[in-house]
Amino acid sequence: TAEKLLFSDSPMLPPHALVMIGSLELESMRCNATDLAASRSDGTAKYLEIPGASHVSVLFNRSVVRASQEWSAQILHLPPARALPSHRPLAGALIG
Repeated sequence: TAEKLLFSDSPMLPPHALVMIGSLELESMRCNATDLAASRSDGTAKYLEIPGASHVSVLFNRSVVRASQEWSAQILHLPPARALPSHRPLAGALIG
């Protein structure tokens, strides 16, 4: 709904956008995400609801990483990735 949007005049969604949202988000937010993806009338945008994910947990969700990899590979005409990236760089950064 318009009153729950952050901006009243949001910019147009770019082509080939992947709109992802967690299934544990408020229904109004999920509807806004659906509307955003549907605003692209040329069929290049994709809407994806991540089961069991919240606003923050989508940042660490394996399904989100996999969906992003698959979407990027499809859009860039690359072979699909076979494995998720390693967490070693993150662990090294946190350990120092």
